[in-house]
Amino acid sequence: MDSSSIWRDLSGIKPSYLALLGVFVIGGAVYRFGDLDDDDVDVRAIRSGEAINAPVDFQRVENRNRTYLESISLGVLQAEVVRAIGQPDFREWFSGGFEMFMYLVENKNYDTLMSRDETAALLFRNGKLVGFSRTTKWFDTSVVPNTDPNYLRTEKNIREMVSDLKIGTPRQTILESLGKPAFVDYPGSEFEVLSYKMDTKQMDNLVSRNETVPLVLQDGKLAAVGLRKKINSGATDHAEEEQNGPEPSPGPVPAESETGLAGNNQEIADLGAVPKEEEPATDDSQND
Repeated sequence: MDSSSIWRDLSGIKPSYLALLGVFVIGGAVYRFGDLDDDDVDVRAIRSGEAINAPVDFQRVENRNRTYLESISLGVLQAEVVRAIGQPDFREWFSGGFEMFMYLVENKNYDTLMSRDETAALLFRNGKLVGFSRTTKWFDTSVVPNTDPNYLRTEKNIREMVSDLKIGTPRQTILESLGKPAFVDYPGSEFEVLSYKMDTKQMDNLVSRNETVPLVLQDGKLAAVGLRKKINSGATDHAEEEQNGPEPSPGPVPAESETGLAGNNQEIADLGAVPKEEEPATDDSQND
């Protein structure tokens, strides 16, 4: 069949049918390539710690977490939360004895992954709850466009300025020094978290959470800096928790000095490294 006969055959088809055929063809292509793009995004999200595998029974887990959070109040101990609903799905460490637990409360896409925008946040200081959000509304977003053409130089400046910040620095001073943050979260009525890009990991014109340092503000003043030393890379095994009970909470990170809060450049730069525990003191009397 030559091309002229094909066109003659097509000319006999109503325009509305041709339009419908075009929709199906284009729609199929978009669906196919959309799947590939989504897979690429999922792989990147998992590798960066922005998403983890959701529990198979995520609906039961969500309901359990929401029910517990409805009656939670300030002052509850971190260990009590872990005993009630298990280890958090995401976890963030900060200086000054602050630590944030994030629990799944809404799997928005009903898929096999969960991300921080599907969690509620519990903010602890020295093992006690000081701020919380029962819903996902506390969270800003996971990724934003990188609009700074000189971002590498900006990151270097931010690293230097963050290391010089002191406890109690007002919000306005931080904004004047560091500029507009990439993300702004609200894990409690008194708390705000400003996250600044300071460590490019992928040259893709995007800013993701694992490329930022979060600054915790309480009542408009700097209270802590994110250490980003421990970030969950896998989902809690909820089925195992049901059988064996939750693992005990390791407790909060020891408080930093109240002056020169972010003065330890190594702690800020050492993203992803697990902090070493202090070795027990040796009893010299046993060696005599």
